[in-house]
Amino acid sequence: MAREFPTDKSAARRLIRAGRTQRRAEATEQVWRELAAGLAEHVDRWLAHRPAPRAVALYESLPTEPPMDAVAELLRANGIRVLTPELLPDKDLSWRDRSDTGLGAGLGLDLGRDGIGQADVVLVPALAIGRDGTRLGQGGGSYDRVLPRVAPGIPVLAVVFDEELVDAVPSEPHDRRVDGVLTPSGGVRDLKY
Repeated sequence: MAREFPTDKSAARRLIRAGRTQRRAEATEQVWRELAAGLAEHVDRWLAHRPAPRAVALYESLPTEPPMDAVAELLRANGIRVLTPELLPDKDLSWRDRSDTGLGAGLGLDLGRDGIGQADVVLVPALAIGRDGTRLGQGGGSYDRVLPRVAPGIPVLAVVFDEELVDAVPSEPHDRRVDGVLTPSGGVRDLKY
């Protein structure tokens, strides 16, 4: 981000959400489809240099988040299972296998809270990522609960817009770090911590 990144989580979230709202308001549907296709191309190139995953966990994008629909389509086209979360009343996440059903609430085989353990790659939403792998989420703590259930050695990548990869984000001891970041221009980058 052009100006100093806030050291307070609430201020950082407000700043990023405002920027995302403006970005989406100014983007045409064509621009958004191209953004989605570009993210899918980056994922495809990254996966080409890794052992083929059997299942990838990803999220269903909110309107202002980096769009993941083309990534899900790419995975399905390559025979890779697509696992997506559903928010539970306690803000934890349950997982569904949406390999054959497409995205949408209530669709697909319910895998429960531990379904994330079936993923060979995990793509998570974030508002910002520090270069040390610290993730600034929406504030509900859902992914802080989920990430400990990811099998050891499984790469966890946060998906953000380019300017949301910053030197550091405000964090607390319970915040879980990620292994890498996916951005529209930079593709997949490892984050060392």
